[in-house]
Amino acid sequence: MSDQVFISYSRRDQEFVFKLATDLELRGGRVWLDQADIQGGEQWRQSITSGIAQSGAFLLVISPDSMASQYVRLELETAEQQGKPIFPLIYRRASIPENLSRFQFIDFTQGGYQKNLADLLTGLNDQGIKFQRATEL
Repeated sequence: MSDQVFISYSRRDQEFVFKLATDLELRGGRVWLDQADIQGGEQWRQSITSGIAQSGAFLLVISPDSMASQYVRLELETAEQQGKPIFPLIYRRASIPENLSRFQFIDFTQGGYQKNLADLLTGLNDQGIKFQRATEL
């Protein structure tokens, strides 16, 4: 299984996403982000599909903007079709579509960032995606 994770998000949430990506990379994993991994001239939809396929898990950053995005919906559908483990991460409260209600959420609006990051790392490790836990740094 790949130790890469794909992060799906709205660009309006990029400050949180970049912090999360940095923290995951500091713990030994690889993160696929559109802004870093799609090169000029590439067919971006194919690049996204390949990024999801090459990832061991799909992280969905939930906010009102991401839940309204047709691109986020397409990425989620692709991840589901490929059978990827899906980790919904609540960054900002939003209306959650019914198809996401079957997944356990990690709510970054409660409990503090570090606790939620530790919960995410535990979940990724449980899926066989090896990141160092905060206590291992």
